[in-house]
Amino acid sequence: MRGELRQIVEYTAHRPRRVAKPLTEALSRVPLAVNARYSTDEILAALGWAELGRRAPAHMQGGVAWAPATQCDALLVTLRKNEKEFSPQTMYRDYALTPELFHWESQNSTSGTSSVGVRYQNHAQLGSHILLFTRESKSTEAGHPEPYVFHGTAHYVEHRGEKPMAVTWRLDEPMPEELFRRAAVAG
Repeated sequence: MRGELRQIVEYTAHRPRRVAKPLTEALSRVPLAVNARYSTDEILAALGWAELGRRAPAHMQGGVAWAPATQCDALLVTLRKNEKEFSPQTMYRDYALTPELFHWESQNSTSGTSSVGVRYQNHAQLGSHILLFTRESKSTEAGHPEPYVFHGTAHYVEHRGEKPMAVTWRLDEPMPEELFRRAAVAG
């Protein structure tokens, strides 16, 4: 019994801790917490974009969901991509630059002058929000969909290129060290 208790104490002492934090007042109606984990369905339901239990429509597979009900763009990023699960057109380079800065590539059809590209660049002035979610891979070792970690709101810093746009986002809440290391290695 003592051996088992010792193992539990050692495990919890070395286990990374992430404190879930509520969103800002402007997004208080969105039931998501920063640093918490969510499935795609839970994210879409929280944003008023889809109902729980329904699958994400095929056009959502690009990893971005614009939710007009909450004025949010949810960026759903899989950090480690492979040729088996992603087409050459969706092997976007997405990674953390620092705990506060994230490099993200838009969908291939997005340019700086497109309506979506303009919304990304001017989201703060337009009253919309950018929400960043990451996961390491599409599925767990058991073959189940890996949930996303919600990193909170982000703000446009700059972009380079077109179709896709390589956008740098500044996170309002820095990534915890353990998550930053995982997201930085992806680059």
